[in-house]
Amino acid sequence: MDMTLSRTELGSPRQLDVIRPREPERVTLQIANTPELMEIVYRLRHDSYVSQGFLEPKVSRLFPDEWDRMPHFFSFLAFVDDKPAASGRISICTPAAPFRERTETTAMEIFPTEIVELAEAFRIDRKPTVIVEVSRLTQHPDFSKSNSDPLFAIFRATFYSLLLADADILISAVRRHHIPFYKRIGFQKITEPRPYQKLKFETALMAGFKQSFPLFSQVIPIFQCIRKTDSIYERLFAGERVRIFDEMPARAAVR
Repeated sequence: MDMTLSRTELGSPRQLDVIRPREPERVTLQIANTPELMEIVYRLRHDSYVSQGFLEPKVSRLFPDEWDRMPHFFSFLAFVDDKPAASGRISICTPAAPFRERTETTAMEIFPTEIVELAEAFRIDRKPTVIVEVSRLTQHPDFSKSNSDPLFAIFRATFYSLLLADADILISAVRRHHIPFYKRIGFQKITEPRPYQKLKFETALMAGFKQSFPLFSQVIPIFQCIRKTDSIYERLFAGERVRIFDEMPARAAVR
């Protein structure tokens, strides 16, 4: 597999130009680092999946799973005007490391062999490959599908997580109708879609590779100007709520 993309393999300049927030000043984001915030995440997931017909309603209106309790998992929560709007879960794992160091991730329930093979293929100088997965990416049904700002906030925060983890590969289990968008922003399709655990849809395993991360940062607006030294990184991973788009160039916000 070619792990380095060329510019021509991404979307056209016009397609990429729309991958930017429309009203960035209204959006904040933080890690869900308290039981109260995690309950908001679980309820947001539930309501999103139920509204789309992917999950039968639960009396509790909560949708957690066993992975949420793992120490190498955490969730982002995006707000618009202080109202919970979207969430996404991050895991930092080393699926091909020696047994005592090995950690797994959600997508391995569906693609166990493929993820280990990706990690083995990327291994350099015996260093275990670090994989970041973004999963449970959901937007509250009260927000219009035409307003992608909350989801763009989760994607941008995911890129900060790549810096945190010094990640080699970014993966996601992607629903069929989202595959073209993920290809546009640099992901490669690794498998055909398969049934997803506990939800009524199929997903394909898709991945982006470290060699291409600089290209993503150059041409995709929501990934521009993300650095460990910027004003967001330290505060985000200290648990503060941040204006996640503040470091983007001014031209990256449009009306």
